[in-house]
Amino acid sequence: MKNYHGKHRLSVRSGMAIGGIAIFLLAALALRVLSGQIPPRLQIQEPKPPRIVSFKINNGAERADPNGYLTLNNVIEGQASEYRASLNDSTFSGRAWSTYRTAPDFYVTLPIDRIVDTLVTIYFQVRFKASSVLEKVRYLESSPTYDTIIIPRNPPQEYKFGAGEAYIWAKSKGWQFSCTTDHILARCYIQGDDYALGGLHLITKGNPYELFGATSDYTLFAGKELVAGWKFKSLTRNVTSCQGTGLRHDFNQWPAQNSSNITIKIHTWADFNHICEVILQTFTLEGPQSLEGWRAAFR
Repeated sequence: MKNYHGKHRLSVRSGMAIGGIAIFLLAALALRVLSGQIPPRLQIQEPKPPRIVSFKINNGAERADPNGYLTLNNVIEGQASEYRASLNDSTFSGRAWSTYRTAPDFYVTLPIDRIVDTLVTIYFQVRFKASSVLEKVRYLESSPTYDTIIIPRNPPQEYKFGAGEAYIWAKSKGWQFSCTTDHILARCYIQGDDYALGGLHLITKGNPYELFGATSDYTLFAGKELVAGWKFKSLTRNVTSCQGTGLRHDFNQWPAQNSSNITIKIHTWADFNHICEVILQTFTLEGPQSLEGWRAAFR
């Protein structure tokens, strides 16, 4: 009679021995991997996030061009598939990821009429798209970094325009203009011409019934300052149109060059029934570049 129970016990023991050997070999392999005895090419490498080694705006320049166009020069360690950059915002709020480049362009929008240099901070970050057949897509992000640069103001510009234009525009902004005369029968008035390089006419007409004439006092652009960053340079004038004898004019107050104060006071005198006309011609101001031109100088 055959002994089947003995064979069964032998096969169970053999299976247990083989299983034990397999466990031992796996454990030994794991130990060798952990100890570094298995060559790196045979180990499964966990991808690492990229690292930004260097980040410099415009290759490390201290100042940019006033136009605000920048280059974000960067060097990374590892792999990167995308980058993002933000202006003065370390959280990158609303900033989208773009295909990675070693020197992408970046544009900073600043007011064209700014009157001071502007220090800006650009934050920069990269990431790598890591995935495998069995894994879902995941991104490995670098730590963000930043650099700063100065964007200078646009160079000042010189503006020439008619005093008549300035008068009309300033009046629309609420600037005050006045003329007074010392006799009820005399006249004084201000007349502005609304065309390019148009003059501002200050007209005094003497008393038609008395030989002693009349005096007039004009106050223009009273008590006002030009907008910050704007300066008075010059104002041409022509007084040859005064007629008759005994006529005179005095420029009691005139803006100083490079001043922001633009108040003008003029005193004139005209004798019996004559006219003295002072003509202010061309303003010259210096100020920042502006889409409004010289009109931006008046509040």
